[in-house]
Amino acid sequence: MTLIYLIRHGETDWNAKGRLQGREDVPLNEKGKRQARITGMFLKQSNWSAIITSPLIRAKTTAENYQ
Repeated sequence: MTLIYLIRHGETDWNAKGRLQGREDVPLNEKGKRQARITGMFLKQSNWSAIITSPLIRAKTTAENYQ
């Protein structure tokens, strides 16, 4: 069976202010980095064939916490 997980990036300052980011390359804030670490700890419990992410820094930073 194939499982697919959809993970949203951690929080940015723009998220906290309710601003839309779209393609703007806004980095994670401290809360977002903490969220990414927690998500990474959860994801490490499984064996993954692939991780696909957006090229934006907030998504890449979140995905890198899996490694």
